[in-house]
Amino acid sequence: MYVLPPAPRIAAAAAADPTPEPAAPAGPVKTRVTASEGYRRALAAHRSALSRTA
Repeated sequence: MYVLPPAPRIAAAAAADPTPEPAAPAGPVKTRVTASEGYRRALAAHRSALSRTA
């Protein structure tokens, strides 16, 4: 069995990206007011399906 020595800390710090990309796009926030027509139709269909089962 061969065990590798630990990597130097300098290499790990240099490899890290100082400015990572944001997880979410920086566009405008989508709300129910600004939702697309497809979203509104899907929401209406979902609500009508729920009201039929209750």
